[in-house]
Amino acid sequence: MNALRYLIFGILGIASVAHAQEEHSYDGTWLAQYTSRNSGRAEEATLIIKGKVGTWQNRRGFRKGDRCIGLEFPVEVTRATATELEVNTYGSKVLTGCSDDTLALKRVDDKTLKGVRNESPLTLTRQ
Repeated sequence: MNALRYLIFGILGIASVAHAQEEHSYDGTWLAQYTSRNSGRAEEATLIIKGKVGTWQNRRGFRKGDRCIGLEFPVEVTRATATELEVNTYGSKVLTGCSDDTLALKRVDDKTLKGVRNESPLTLTRQ
């Protein structure tokens, strides 16, 4: 009887750990606001997430004539938990010279994530 009890508690313990590590959905449209590490300018982009993929589109604050503005870069969600989100953007797949970046974020609340884009502070706000 004790062995059965330990088995049941063991299975319940494993299930609760697995549930705590399961993926969290960040699907939707997000406004990204950050400061460029190169120019020091405030910049904005739109991030759209659908499952493990999506798009990143640079919007405002970039230097005039930047060919990467307005292009939609593919993104890949590499980590999505209840408290953390990590996304890779692939600008170089769209146009040579556009950057590939990593966004590492922590959940502040249901509508806000904060972290870094490469080494620059970044805030995502759900739209």
